[in-house]
Amino acid sequence: MEKKYINDLKAQFIDTYQKVMIENGANPAPRAVFRKQHGIVHGELSLTNNLPIEKLVGDLGFFGIKDNFKCVMRFSSDTDPKKTDVKSTIGLGLKIFDLPNNAEGFEGTNTDFIFQNIDVFFAQNAQQMVEFTQISSSGDISQLNEYYRENKELKRILDQMEKYEDSCLTTAYYPIIPFRLGEKHMIKLRLKPAVEENFPVIMKQKDYLAKDLQQKLSNDSFQFILEGQIKEIDEKIADNLQLRWDESFIEIGRLHLPKQDLNLIGVKELGNHINFNCWRINSLNQPLGSIAEARRDVYKYGAETRYSANALEFREPQGGICPFHAQNNDEKITDHEIVSAAIYPSIGIMRVGNSDEYYIGPQVPEPIMSMIFLFIGIKKVKLKDRQQNLEYMV
Repeated sequence: MEKKYINDLKAQFIDTYQKVMIENGANPAPRAVFRKQHGIVHGELSLTNNLPIEKLVGDLGFFGIKDNFKCVMRFSSDTDPKKTDVKSTIGLGLKIFDLPNNAEGFEGTNTDFIFQNIDVFFAQNAQQMVEFTQISSSGDISQLNEYYRENKELKRILDQMEKYEDSCLTTAYYPIIPFRLGEKHMIKLRLKPAVEENFPVIMKQKDYLAKDLQQKLSNDSFQFILEGQIKEIDEKIADNLQLRWDESFIEIGRLHLPKQDLNLIGVKELGNHINFNCWRINSLNQPLGSIAEARRDVYKYGAETRYSANALEFREPQGGICPFHAQNNDEKITDHEIVSAAIYPSIGIMRVGNSDEYYIGPQVPEPIMSMIFLFIGIKKVKLKDRQQNLEYMV
């Protein structure tokens, strides 16, 4: 893929969007996409990898492992945090702890997957994504409509993405991009709810997805099935993310979400700080296609921008000290969070201007006037100014 498209996407999403939000005072510095966070959930991934090993060639990397791993998930929507959840595209970032990867530039102890609630991408490849983003952000409606007429499949998928979801826990998720599987094959993944039934839903409030997620997980555990579709490697197919695959899904693992409290101190903040990248994976399973190549650099650039603005070190959390697993212990959680800081003058009184008779004190950052009246009464105070006498009510 041409480096130009990666640089164009960096400019479109990070330089002219994310950085502008930061320069305009967004605090903490936000992500460029999927900014509306619904909840951070801890869980365990059990890999069974029931793939047809006899048909596959070479080391399967991640897809050859059978083991259990702690993980954390970030549920979010690709919309402004102040807007409603209704018909927003839902995303799921999955970070698997203590599952080392050796991908260049992402070496470490964790593995990431990024999902969203539709099985195709609106753009075929990075080139089309750059073209569409340039036109859609130009503000020229006639030009955009003309582009839609020439790219009907793109418009159809965009319309499909605007769908109503009852809950983050009852929808299926897809990484969209394929991953290398051995020497001759590639695989596309899906996370689907293990129990396909309707649950009581908090009706369409502005932030109903977060409220629903908190309510459901405070009362019960949930489970997703991790599945895969397998094809022989084909570069053209791998680079066309508008194409749905016909192959049957094969179960390769289960994602267990235990009953938990999403409102514990530090949970929301971790979601604001962690980052996900589809290239944080075993190099044997590198993502395929130009969109995947672009995401490697653009997502990393966006994360580094956010970390720098928030004065955070760009590093990965360690599974052994993941704060969420304390939820399962009986130990009392001590609150060490600092919620306010202020500098006060010495406790006592102070002169009002150059008056010899009246004083006030102590000072507080947000004085309550009714309390001032209660303690010192309502009086006329004559303050002798160097130029004139002024009367004040205190």
